[in-house]
Amino acid sequence: VASIALVALTRAALRERQYSAVMAATGLLYLAILTAFGMDLVARATLA
Repeated sequence: VASIALVALTRAALRERQYSAVMAATGLLYLAILTAFGMDLVARATLA
């Protein structure tokens, strides 16, 4: 759920044409990827 929200925020940030908006979108997308990866690791560790 958190990753989906971060991706939605990334898409909203990309609607702006300014450099700072693109940099924010890049950071948000990176955070979404790390969040999804972290949740996957926690789930695997919990089930192992």
